[in-house]
Amino acid sequence: MAAFVTLLTSVLIIKGPETVSDIEPHFRYLVVALLGIGIALAIIALWRALEASAPTLVKAATLDSVTATWGTVRARNVAVARESIAKLAHAKILMIASLSALLIAIVTWWIAPQASPETSFTEVLTISGTSCGTTEASASGFIRLREKDGDLLLVAYKDVISVTQVAACDS
Repeated sequence: MAAFVTLLTSVLIIKGPETVSDIEPHFRYLVVALLGIGIALAIIALWRALEASAPTLVKAATLDSVTATWGTVRARNVAVARESIAKLAHAKILMIASLSALLIAIVTWWIAPQASPETSFTEVLTISGTSCGTTEASASGFIRLREKDGDLLLVAYKDVISVTQVAACDS
């Protein structure tokens, strides 16, 4: 399980930002939150499993203190085993929650709608003035510019002084 968490975390750090940015923002936040929760729960579950494998009931170091605390060595061993079983049960619940969050995140990632690409506008400065709109497939010798009002403008290459990408067209 530790190898899985390490691999998943590595992939998310290396590949995650560029692929998650392709989905719509609301879904992006949900996916990132679920992935974060899933990884955090997995790390906590692994820690609990590690604690179960190394019991902490070592309060008594001598036979007298063991018998004073638990009565017998066997009772102490049973108490240690019960503590380990409880920690493993807690680790199992945390891991199930972790895997559920990760599964929901992955399914959401797969079915989330793609982010709509930002519309970029092209401003064309010609010898007769400035035009702005979205570019379409250019025809031979012309730039096809769809203006804000929907009109199609053909601008001859020979008349173009400069072409600039802008965030919005000024009216």
